[in-house]
Amino acid sequence: MNFFDWVDFFMDPYHIFMFGAIAGILSWFFSGGILYTFGVNRRLGIKIMIAVVVLAALLGWGMWIALVVWYNTPMGPPLDLK
Repeated sequence: MNFFDWVDFFMDPYHIFMFGAIAGILSWFFSGGILYTFGVNRRLGIKIMIAVVVLAALLGWGMWIALVVWYNTPMGPPLDLK
């Protein structure tokens, strides 16, 4: 598989959703572990976890939009993928 085969793989909405869901769940575990390690209190911890989820969602959404824009521009993938 070359790079553009991977692009086709990641453009599938099912894969976008599944990788996003896995990344979101992992971000919760990593953030929770860090907060526990540093002894953050509950009120601040909840605010930080909400911020982590929002930022992870925005990052995933932005990456997907960037991939769609790149995929549909003349400088995007070779024509045999379109």
